[in-house]
Amino acid sequence: FDQLPARITAKVLVQGQEPLQQLIKRHCQRVDDGHGSILMGLQSAGEGTDMRGKHCTNVIITQLPFPVPSDPILATLSEWYESRNLNSFAMLSVPHAIRVLTQFAGRLIRSTTDTGSIHLLDSRLLTKGYGKRILSALPPFGRKIG
Repeated sequence: FDQLPARITAKVLVQGQEPLQQLIKRHCQRVDDGHGSILMGLQSAGEGTDMRGKHCTNVIITQLPFPVPSDPILATLSEWYESRNLNSFAMLSVPHAIRVLTQFAGRLIRSTTDTGSIHLLDSRLLTKGYGKRILSALPPFGRKIG
C-alpha cells in the first residue's frame, strides 16, 4: 500500500481499517456510485464473502497460501508423516494451498454471468515442482502464463 501512487491509494480500502463487513459495504457502495474501489489485504475475505458482478472483477494473490509451519496441529501432522518417510509438505501444505486458492477463485465467479481475472503473482507456480500440481487443480479458467 505504501508503495502505491496517491491516485491509487485514494481508491484503496485496507483490511483492519474497520470491520470486514463494513469495509465490504463501503467498497460495494463506491462501485455502485461509479467510483473505483480496491480492497487490499483481505485474506479473511477469501472465504465466505459474496460480492457479485461488478463488485469483484479482479482477485490478486501475491503469494501462495501455504499454512504456517509453526501451527501446532500442522507441526504434529508433519512430524508424523515425516516419521513414516512421507513428504509432509506435499501431503499437507500443497493440498491446503489448493483448497484456499480454489476458495479465493470462487470469490470472483459467484454466478453464471460473473467475469473477471485472477492474478497469481507467486513465481513458485512456475519454478517449483508443486506449481504444476496447484495450477492443474484450480478451476478450468482460461490461462495466460508469463
